[in-house]
Amino acid sequence: MHMIKLADIQGQSLSSLVCDFMICKRCGIVDRERSRIIANSQCPACHESAGIACLYFGLNISILLDLIQQSYHSATPKAEALGPQSSDVAVVLFFCALREALLNNLLAYLETGGTSTSRRNLKSKFSQLEDHIGCTWDEALREISAREGVLFDSVSNLMIEASTLRNRFMHEASGWRITRQFSTECLNNTFAVLGLFVALHNRYARPLLPIRATERASQGRIPASDAAK
Repeated sequence: MHMIKLADIQGQSLSSLVCDFMICKRCGIVDRERSRIIANSQCPACHESAGIACLYFGLNISILLDLIQQSYHSATPKAEALGPQSSDVAVVLFFCALREALLNNLLAYLETGGTSTSRRNLKSKFSQLEDHIGCTWDEALREISAREGVLFDSVSNLMIEASTLRNRFMHEASGWRITRQFSTECLNNTFAVLGLFVALHNRYARPLLPIRATERASQGRIPASDAAK
């Protein structure tokens, strides 16, 4: 039986298929639990009324997902193709932008409980992430892979390779290794990338959310009664 892959899908936006993760306003867990669509339904994780469903990822993530899909399907017919194609290069560039946006989103939850924060820190974003979670990226991958029962190494390696190809293209104008096969792999793994960052949130950011809410309350940013909920 032929399994449908994301690269095979046309006529429906990629974001509508994979970007439906929701966050519980009570306990901060992120999942795709459909019951959250019903207002005030009980959260399966904390068993509290979760109010109105709130999407975890912002509009920028949905836009990047759809740009990846649109770029991929704008490919030149094979008979006319010669060398790296703009459709494949664009997929890699947007895929790398997606990784950056997801990393920014995770850092925002780790630092401020979801409020956007300045990115002026001179440290690389991955160094900032490792500072917040108290372990290296590879150690975090091993932990969440064991926790979720999913091997995230392959999608992490794909992100690293895409970043390398993006940098080579941007700084050396070399895109010969950005092939149709590689852009297909990037598109097909967009859901896996989202799942990786959701797993990181649930392991490392979720336990901090009550602390961040209390901190914001003490600074007068939200009512203390709301922080305690």
